[in-house]
Amino acid sequence: MNTNSIPAPPLPSQIIQLYEKAELLIGAVSAFGPSFISLENPISSLGFLASFPKFQEEKGPRVLHNPEVGVRINLETVEASYLVKLEHEKLQGSYRLEFDFTHQARGLSFHFLPGRSHLQDFPLFIRSLKQKEISLTELQRNREGIDEDFNICSCCQEKAISRGAYPERHPISVILMHLSAQKDQELIITAHSKHAEIVTDFKKCPYPIFADDGSGLVSLSLANKLLQLDLRLVHGLRLNTTNIDGKDHTELEVYDIKGKHNLTLSTPGSSSFSSWKHVCENSPQLSQANRTH
Repeated sequence: MNTNSIPAPPLPSQIIQLYEKAELLIGAVSAFGPSFISLENPISSLGFLASFPKFQEEKGPRVLHNPEVGVRINLETVEASYLVKLEHEKLQGSYRLEFDFTHQARGLSFHFLPGRSHLQDFPLFIRSLKQKEISLTELQRNREGIDEDFNICSCCQEKAISRGAYPERHPISVILMHLSAQKDQELIITAHSKHAEIVTDFKKCPYPIFADDGSGLVSLSLANKLLQLDLRLVHGLRLNTTNIDGKDHTELEVYDIKGKHNLTLSTPGSSSFSSWKHVCENSPQLSQANRTH
């Protein structure tokens, strides 16, 4: 199993490889109004539409953060950056700024949308950058071997296939369905990776959407926010309670088959802990489930 099931974005009509520092490119994002930021890691993709205040530099090497929006980016592992133009039926005249990182192609992107973003000065900005137009074939060649492979044993492979065939039975899916049925129950989602971290919330958790093609994909979509998670590659969960800004939260950490922490789901209060614990302990789909208090 070498790739996850997170759908690729629409094919671009134009691809420009950029030869500018990532700090300059990300620093310019705020000038163009709202954009859709998306973080991809080996098992998930999380994105949302937001207006970005100016990014701030943290102490330490090449780290930018935007606490108002909930974004932190480590630029040390940026491998390449691209600007792609889309002429998709629903996205005509839109642009996507993509960053490749060590071990994760298209690990972070900003999508500038007609009618949402301020695109009148965007062509002038593009012309000011050091660049080279490349073909889709060249882009694919540049990205060969970047993403981590999930070559797993036959036993884990069988379990992954089972999780893909019945995504609605996975404990994450059961928890999301329970949350969606509760009135005004907030869900906070944090996507983690070596290169970045972003966080957003659903004030009311939407009902999850399940793929029926064996891909194991579960999605949450509401109000310009989107989570996509490949349940086949979820190997373990860690449930705990934590204190955020003086308030208790129930928190579920999601780990991939290499033991890496990719996603955190949390909800205010500690009352969900016992029900989430019951769901995790009684699921046949988990390889492991760790619990702490």
